[in-house]
Amino acid sequence: MNIVKLRGLQRVLDNRIIKQHGLEGQNLVSNLILALQVEIAELANETRCFKHWSNHMRFKMLCKL
Repeated sequence: MNIVKLRGLQRVLDNRIIKQHGLEGQNLVSNLILALQVEIAELANETRCFKHWSNHMRFKMLCKL
């Protein structure tokens, strides 16, 4: 899937969530940035990419992808 299509799908999802939760007109930038940081942290934790001292080859291979 290309990034343009993915961004379009995300926009549709964001708009639906905003409408369902009555968030129209609110500035959600700080919440979106925090959500992105949390997702990146969860990815790092799952792949263990930040654990340079680890000897787990499986995780080292995932980090190179």
